[in-house]
Amino acid sequence: MKRISILIVLFLLGTAALFAQEMTNADNWFSFDDKNDGGNSKVSLTAKPEKVAGKEQFVITMTGTVTKKFQYGFIGIGYKIDKATLEKILKANTIKFKVIGDGKRYKVRFDTTDVKDFDNHLYVFSTKPGEVVEVTVSFRSFKQEGWGARKPFKKENITQMAFQTVGQPHDSINLKVFDIRFE
Repeated sequence: MKRISILIVLFLLGTAALFAQEMTNADNWFSFDDKNDGGNSKVSLTAKPEKVAGKEQFVITMTGTVTKKFQYGFIGIGYKIDKATLEKILKANTIKFKVIGDGKRYKVRFDTTDVKDFDNHLYVFSTKPGEVVEVTVSFRSFKQEGWGARKPFKKENITQMAFQTVGQPHDSINLKVFDIRFE
């Protein structure tokens, strides 16, 4: 009986750690590409628990290719922000997440209701091939690229968050995102 109790406690601790992460609702994750802009980049998304460095994590994986058929070719993955997640964002000063990448640069982006021209607030980060990199970004560090109408970043207007490629072409893209937290 004692052995079963210990196993149950260990299982519950592992489950609690997995769900202490933010944005673990697989149904809220989506992928996007440049096809609506005339491009032919390709993206694939998986969102599921898997072991990373010996620990069970909810991992969102983006793979694909980015071409130059569209001048600003891109692929990305995003999360539709629900009310509970927005409440956590509003209380937080930073977003933290871990990535395992392919050595390329990516942007983490917040889309808001008041930005209509796609010049959304973003932050560019780098990955190291096959290595876990922890990224910590103050919400004050999110900036527009500057080609659209200037808008202040208002967390209360957030509708979704996305991870997107930077530049083109890319023969292969491989980015794993996990352990997303708002602090």
